[in-house]
Amino acid sequence: MSGTKVNTNEVFGRVFDLPEAAWMSEIRRLRGIHDHARVRFPIEITVAGSSGLGWFSPAQAPDLIASLVRPVAREFAAFTSYFSSVGKFQGSHVYYLALKDEQPFHAFQRSLAASRLRFEPTPFSYKPHCTIASLSIGDSTLAPAELTAFPVPVHGVTISSISLYGVIHESNECRFIWCLPLGVS
Repeated sequence: MSGTKVNTNEVFGRVFDLPEAAWMSEIRRLRGIHDHARVRFPIEITVAGSSGLGWFSPAQAPDLIASLVRPVAREFAAFTSYFSSVGKFQGSHVYYLALKDEQPFHAFQRSLAASRLRFEPTPFSYKPHCTIASLSIGDSTLAPAELTAFPVPVHGVTISSISLYGVIHESNECRFIWCLPLGVS
């Protein structure tokens, strides 16, 4: 992790990693058609970034973030989560997979918030979810029905790690920086 180069336009966010599964190919296909900005982004569940705590405040290097996140990650054992339905955020064009039990995600976020890490303000409250795609204004009238009909995965997903990503919004770049296992000393 040491020596990670930081772009001044880059913001850092933390995600729960989802293990690769067959249903993810459909998300990639839908993003390729409807959400070009998100095509190169991982399929994950955000814990700090676009909602809730917000992005990590500038001047916190990835190494510092790792050193402060590591003790939080140790507190939480890997867990299995299930998706419940396809939802759409009110007032937006963002479609997502909702979770049956949001409690473990909120608990982790509360622990992060209690750490010495600093976060930028965000207007959105935390709703743990896995984004399918965000529609553009000019998308076809059939696009909402296509996203709403996304087949909700029936098998649970095991959340066993968290990762830090750097995002440059202007160029839709997303780069993996590091990953930490949950519950490992």
